[in-house]
Amino acid sequence: MALILGGIAIAIITFAGKTPGALYGFVLIPVAIAFVVYALRQYYVRAHAMRNREPGPYEDRNGPYALGIILILATVTNVFIHFAKYD
Repeated sequence: MALILGGIAIAIITFAGKTPGALYGFVLIPVAIAFVVYALRQYYVRAHAMRNREPGPYEDRNGPYALGIILILATVTNVFIHFAKYD
């Protein structure tokens, strides 16, 4: 997911050039970075738990909700930017 978001953000920035449309990509880049940081954190937490033979659960119940909310906020922000640009 992070690679897709990052790729889309870079493509938007590249093709938009110096127009205000590049702002869409700049909104998505921090979201992609947040996905990468979350995935890396989960990897290290799970690897540590498995290495120390800790009993489960190994899943994170709050992280996916937080990432989903961040993604929704970024999408809503892009919609507001789009409508504000045409006022």
